[in-house]
Amino acid sequence: DRIACPFAYLEPANPFQTQKVTFTVKDGEAKPIAKARVNLNGSILYTEADGTVIFHLREGVYPAKISKKGYGTITETVAVTNAAVSKDVVLTSTSAPVDSSAPDPAPGNADEEAE
Repeated sequence: DRIACPFAYLEPANPFQTQKVTFTVKDGEAKPIAKARVNLNGSILYTEADGTVIFHLREGVYPAKISKKGYGTITETVAVTNAAVSKDVVLTSTSAPVDSSAPDPAPGNADEEAE
């Protein structure tokens, strides 16, 4: 007796298909950026050590925001059709380069050197 069945599983007539969307995030020197935040239409993933992250999306147009502390933020639009999509993103550093070979100023002497 299936009349009292509380639910029924229906197979979709046309199953949806997803496409692979790969972001590759690098810095200005073409070095991969690990742990960059990729927000794609509200889904947030972080890049791997090689600077890549992969989403699987249905056909459509999606907003993307890529960011990492110490770098600028990039906003893009990703159009997914019937093929895989690859997006290369270059983040620009927002911090000044640090010269690790320069000595630290001695405490209390910084004002004297400026005079």
